[in-house]
Amino acid sequence: MTIFNIARLPTASFKDVEFAYQESSTDGGRKTISHEYPGRTERYVEDLGGIEKKFSITAWTDDNVSFSDRDALIQVLDSAGVGTLIHPTLGTQTVACIGYNLSDNVKELGITKFTISFEVASLNIVPSLLKGNKGFLATLKSKILGDSETAFDNGWKSVTKAKAKFDSAVKTVKKAANEINRVSKLVQGSADTFSDFTTSINQIIASTNSLVQSPSILAGKIRTAFDNLSVAYNSSQAVFDVVKNLFGSDSSDRQSSGNSQLQKDIKANQDQVNNFVNAAALALAYNAAGNINYATLDDLNAVSSTLEEGFALLPTTLDRDIYKSLIQMRIQASDLFANLAISLPNVATYEVINPTSLNTLVYSLYGSLDLKETIRSLNNFQDTSRISGTIKILTNV
Repeated sequence: MTIFNIARLPTASFKDVEFAYQESSTDGGRKTISHEYPGRTERYVEDLGGIEKKFSITAWTDDNVSFSDRDALIQVLDSAGVGTLIHPTLGTQTVACIGYNLSDNVKELGITKFTISFEVASLNIVPSLLKGNKGFLATLKSKILGDSETAFDNGWKSVTKAKAKFDSAVKTVKKAANEINRVSKLVQGSADTFSDFTTSINQIIASTNSLVQSPSILAGKIRTAFDNLSVAYNSSQAVFDVVKNLFGSDSSDRQSSGNSQLQKDIKANQDQVNNFVNAAALALAYNAAGNINYATLDDLNAVSSTLEEGFALLPTTLDRDIYKSLIQMRIQASDLFANLAISLPNVATYEVINPTSLNTLVYSLYGSLDLKETIRSLNNFQDTSRISGTIKILTNV
C-alpha cells in the first residue's frame, strides 16, 4: 500500500525519462586557493574562477503497475555521457549523473525513492581532444597545400613557343602574387618570420617570366609562399584576417573566349593559378580559425560565417580530391566550433537607467572587476565615469 502520494509532485526528467520530483539541493561557489604567510595573520585568497553547479535531487517512481519507470530511470542514470535535465524550478540543464542511490520500504510499497547527484557539464568533449581536432586541421592544411602543388604542376599547359599563353600566364601569376602581397600588408601584427614570406612572394614576382616555363618550380614557390604566410604573424587572428581577403580570388588577366586549343590552354592555366590561391587561402583560414582565442560567441560566429562564404566562393574547376579535403576541414572546424561555443560568453544588450561609473556597473553585474576592460573595449567607452543608455555586456560568464 502506498502511503506517500507522488501524484501530487511535479514532474522532472533526465535524458527524456520522467520522474516525480520532490526536492533538490545545489552546490556552487568559486574555485579558490588560500595563500597564508609565516608571521602574518592575513591570507590572500586566489580566485581561479567559478564552479559549475552540482545538484542533489530526491526523485520518485511509481511502481504500482510495473517497474518500467524505475528501470528506465536506472538505465539512463547508468548510461554514459551528458544529458538534458529538465528541473521544475531551475529549467533545462546539461548535466552528467555522477551517482545515485535508490531505496524502498514496506511502509511505502509501490514507489521507489532515488537520491541522484548531477554535475553541470559545460563541455561535452575533453579539452585535450579539442587539441587533437586542431592538429587534424593542421594536417589537412598541409595535405591541401601539397595536393594543390601537385595539381598545379599536372594541370599546367606549356607556354613554350606560345606567346599568347606565355603573356597570359605571366600576367595571371604576377597579378596573383601582387594580390597576396597586398593583402598581407593590410593587417598589423607581423612576426619576425614575415621577412621569409616577403622574400618568397617577391621571388615569384621578380622571376615570373622564367617560372611560368617551369611549372613544378613555380608550384613549389607558391606552396612555400603560403607556408611562410601561415607563420608570418603573431596571432592566428591576424593570419585569418589576411587570407580571408583572398576568398574568391580571380587573377585571370582576361576572359578567354573561343574553343581553340590555345584558348582552352590559356583558360586552364588561369584556372590553375586561381584554384591554388583559393584552396590554399581557405585551408590556411580553417587552420587559423581553429587556433583563435575567441572572446565571445559573436566573434566565433563571425569567423564561422566568413568561412562559409569562402567555401561558397571556391572555383568550380577545383580538383575533386582537394575539394573533398576542404570539406573535411569544413566539417572538422564545425565540430570544433560547436565545442568551443558551449563555454564562450555571448554579447547581449543591457539598459543602464541611472548614470553610473564603469567600476560600479561591472561589479554589480559580475561581482568583480575582472571584466572591466573587456566591457570598456566592447563598448568603446571614452568616459567611464558616467555610463547610461543601452550598452553591450557579456552573458554566460
